[in-house]
This record gives sequence, C-alpha cells and structure tokens, in this order.
Amino acid sequence: MSLLLRRYSSTAPEPWGNGAGATTELVSFEDSAKLSPSSAKPWRLSVARLQQPTPFSALSNVRRTFMPIGGNTVMLTINGITHVVPETQTIDFQGDDRVSLSHLGAPCFAVNLMVKQNAPGRTPMLVFTDEPHDRAIAAVALANGSGFTRFDLVNPALLRSGAKRSGPNRWAAVQLPG
Repeated sequence: MSLLLRRYSSTAPEPWGNGAGATTELVSFEDSAKLSPSSAKPWRLSVARLQQPTPFSALSNVRRTFMPIGGNTVMLTINGITHVVPETQTIDFQGDDRVSLSHLGAPCFAVNLMVKQNAPGRTPMLVFTDEPHDRAIAAVALANGSGFTRFDLVNPALLRSGAKRSGPNRWAAVQLPG
C-alpha cells in the first residue's frame, strides 16, 4: 500500500456550483467508501482556493466542515451571524445554511469536509493535528514532506507505522469519533 493516496497537483480543480471559484476534490462521496469502514457515512474531501468574499453554494442534506489554511483568519457569515475562523480551526454548518465568505485578508486555501446526513452511520470529522490519530481514515498534508507535497492526500496508517517523512508535521485529518 502506498503512502500517497492522491497527488493534489495532479488533480484538476472543478468550478464551484455558484461559479465564484474552484475546488480540488481529493476524495469523492463514492471513493470515501474505499477508505472508510462500513460504519461511516459517505464523505467528500476537497481543497478550495479562496480569492475573494463570495457566497457558498447550498448543498442539501450535507454537513460541512471548513478549515482555512495559509496564514489567514477568515470570516464566514452563517445565517446572518459572522464567525471569525482562524487558520487550522474548523467551523461546522449545514449545507443548506446561508453561508458566505464575508472577509478575507488575503487569498488562502480551505480544506472542506462534506458528510451526507441522510445516510446511516458514524459522522467523520475534520481535525488539525501534528500526528493523525488511530481513528484517522485520511490525512491531507499541510506542509511538504518526504514523498508528498502540500495538500496531497496520504494514508494515515502508514504515517503512524513510521513511514519516512521529513518537514513539519501538520495535517488535516478525517477521523471517526471515538
């Protein structure tokens, strides 16, 4: 089994549903079943480039988790309430909430986890970590390392088993609740 599951630089970005930007999908809802135990709800993992304030697309029956990356604190307005979201912190909201990126000091990225809510099973969560936990089912590199670059999707089990890596240990991990 390979440490690298998907190379970010080899994956073409897709336009947002509202046409205001693009995202690079690392794991589709369908592919999440290959990475997850059968007890997990379907999930999707992507990296978006944030260029300017803009509304988010509505996605019914999806719980969304948003984590800004790149040194910026951003502000999201969710159903009329503004939330400050510092780098590597997460905020959860429902896909049919009214959400907009209301302030962006400079362009940056965001790691996004979307989980289908109308499916049975446990709900995966997105966490920032220095070392993926044993409940992690996927990890996004937030810094370059040996054999992977920023935003590559890696196998957390191989990271835990001592696979060779160098550089800072910064990960956005998808994991199941304990």
